[in-house]
Amino acid sequence: MTLILSLIFSLECASSSYHFTFAHTNDVHGYVNLSKQVIGVDASFADAENFFYTIKQVGHDNVTNFAYIIDSGDFIEGTAYSDLSTYKGELNFALMNISSYDVVTFGNHELQNQTNFKHIHSDITNDNFKPKYLYTNLYNTSDNNTSTKYDKHYYHSIDHPALGVITFLGLSTPGIPIGDPNALFRSDTMENTFSRPEIQNLLKDDSTKMFVLICHFDYDESDAIQMEKKIKAIRAGMDTDVPFVCLMGHTHQIQAAQRGQFIYMQSGHYLSSIGVMEFDIVISTEEGKTTREVKNPFFSNVFMSRFELNKFFLDHYPHVQKNTESNSADNVLLATGMAVDDVDRLIPIHFIGHNSTQTHSSFRSTENGGIQTSPNYKAMNDLISAFHTKHKLEEIVGYNPSILRPDFSDKVNSLHAKFVNEIYPTVNPRIPDKKSSKNKDHRIYIMNEGGVRAIIPRGDLTQVDLVAVDPFGNQWHSLTNVKGSKVNAAFSREMTTNKFFLLPETTSIEKEQDDMRRLHETVTSRVRRKYEKPSNAPQPSETAILSEIEEIYKAELGEDSASFDSKFIRTNVTINNDDEYDLFGSGYVMSKVKALFDDPSLIPDASEVFCSAVLQPYFAKKMTLSSWLDVNVGWWWVVGSVALVMILCAAAVVVISCCCCPRACSKGGAGNSV
Repeated sequence: MTLILSLIFSLECASSSYHFTFAHTNDVHGYVNLSKQVIGVDASFADAENFFYTIKQVGHDNVTNFAYIIDSGDFIEGTAYSDLSTYKGELNFALMNISSYDVVTFGNHELQNQTNFKHIHSDITNDNFKPKYLYTNLYNTSDNNTSTKYDKHYYHSIDHPALGVITFLGLSTPGIPIGDPNALFRSDTMENTFSRPEIQNLLKDDSTKMFVLICHFDYDESDAIQMEKKIKAIRAGMDTDVPFVCLMGHTHQIQAAQRGQFIYMQSGHYLSSIGVMEFDIVISTEEGKTTREVKNPFFSNVFMSRFELNKFFLDHYPHVQKNTESNSADNVLLATGMAVDDVDRLIPIHFIGHNSTQTHSSFRSTENGGIQTSPNYKAMNDLISAFHTKHKLEEIVGYNPSILRPDFSDKVNSLHAKFVNEIYPTVNPRIPDKKSSKNKDHRIYIMNEGGVRAIIPRGDLTQVDLVAVDPFGNQWHSLTNVKGSKVNAAFSREMTTNKFFLLPETTSIEKEQDDMRRLHETVTSRVRRKYEKPSNAPQPSETAILSEIEEIYKAELGEDSASFDSKFIRTNVTINNDDEYDLFGSGYVMSKVKALFDDPSLIPDASEVFCSAVLQPYFAKKMTLSSWLDVNVGWWWVVGSVALVMILCAAAVVVISCCCCPRACSKGGAGNSV
């Protein structure tokens, strides 16, 4: 009798557990050969593939363990390995096609250049492309039929007999590309995307027990908050224990958080690290009622070195089977750079190897249970090597006497200051045939924070070094004859143009750039949320918003911030209200600057000159003699020429000696004949 009762009880209180692993990248931006691109890193995309391959081998049996490899967009634009190919991303997507990625989506950088995107779209949507490409909010602007205008690759579902259906959706930054009225492909708004019947039907499907949202926007941006609200409204009255795993991108941060049934993560940028989110889903049945619970969420961020990638499998994965107390040396911190309003909890991030002094010389073999070698490892390295050779990426094109960093807090070696104060004025890439009577003190060169993407190292420079600094093929634009009073008024309203971060002008505030970024994101997020109201509700004035942000900054930074200014612009001149100026900058920056002016007649003049073209002539002038000879002559010519000169000099000495002292020559000759 006891046995029967225990069997009945076990049937009524049955539970089962499933372990999930999501290895994730975002904003790779063409960093596929890090050993040539990042100082001190010995890995390439092929090493990342070994990591992904091992995750799938040891973490995915499709029964109780599930592992997926995801990329959240902006896989291209940013380095010579992306931008110098026939079309941007040709090499990158060739590598992705033989990788272990399961599902990918696009970011704004894939979509921004429409000519380029047509090549990408053709390649990535054909049946031979291995990863599932998902773009839930991509639509064709030339198609007015709502049933056909959206991309057919908008979702992917996996059906598991015990767990249920897992549905993947891909969402990019809404409204991309910006400012291109002729764009054939565009990413739709959240409102339109979640109003589509097919999307609503997917979200209402009772058989789906997990949603994976691959998003190219930050978890704390208004797009993510709007996405949450839409999904909750669509699923009103349905189970609230269905998890939504949201793999984010766009802001290049490392973050992990859980907000109710929504689990968020973002993994950094430039393939400098790989994010790994693990958790268990425990399904319990009691008295005929089934519940699902996400347990043990655990986020690792693994530094991209061969040693650390291997160490992850030896010491950390899967976390439920390891003694995590033994990993006390890891840098375990709460997620940074996020406002915490309305967040149920921040998930601790285990930073593996970010502060490590170990190198690949300590690499341990797979015999100890470490990383495995992907069958495509060699093919990937061969593709990267062939590209490197074809485009002469080792060729020296310039010289830099001291390291320059994209950091406003570095007063001496700030690359932003170098651009506006020296590089642009020296190279002077003005609009062709544009006549300007202004002297150099009335030319304003403008650089936004995001316009500088990499350091310029000290020493000899290659295309790899220079393309990464300003990689997007931006055209050079100008606004001419603008009153100084308008310039000052426009720049003071910069906060209203979205997402350029604020830097107080006072030098007495000793804050690192990252601290300022986190503060900015916290403040602006807090204010944005406060004013999220229905469209028909009264909206606060621009002055009220700026005033509130200023007050928050004062509270955070003290009275030193009393002279708070919201300029994101750095210029090489002091702007006088009564003078006229010519403003110069990249097309992207100038489109933002134009939006600050009240005068619709101000239209930027465009040039076909790319901004990145200013770097090579500037640094070429600073090349050392040895570098110049190496690039322009070649060392074998130098050595040969020196040897030839020495031989000719020796012969000349002999001839001169004979001419000046024939007796010595004849005596030498007689001596030789004896």
